[in-house]
Amino acid sequence: MANTESPSTELTAQLSSVARALFAAGDVLATLRAVAELATATIDGCDSASIFVATDHPVNEPISTDTVVAEIDILQRASGQGPSFDAIERRLPIYVDDLSDDDRWPEFGSAAAAAGIRCMLVYPL
Repeated sequence: MANTESPSTELTAQLSSVARALFAAGDVLATLRAVAELATATIDGCDSASIFVATDHPVNEPISTDTVVAEIDILQRASGQGPSFDAIERRLPIYVDDLSDDDRWPEFGSAAAAAGIRCMLVYPL
């Protein structure tokens, strides 16, 4: 029987499985950092990664592999819009080929492009 799952569904399942395994081994922040680092190490074309935590209590420490991505998460929170919010709300992966030319998040998109981030792939975990 052929595998009918899409590559993104398979990747989401794999990342979720890895996150659960890592969580069992340590504290939450260390686990989230490890997941972000694992993404850059294992996903072709993934230069940077972050974990955007949806909670009533903001994470005090940014979970990201570099400062530019941490700034992008701050921009999403400040503007109240962005692919991470949509991925969380819809529980679906969101891909953005060019943030400078995407009208879904006008305030966030232009600010992200100005910061040097043009393409994003967001997976809800």
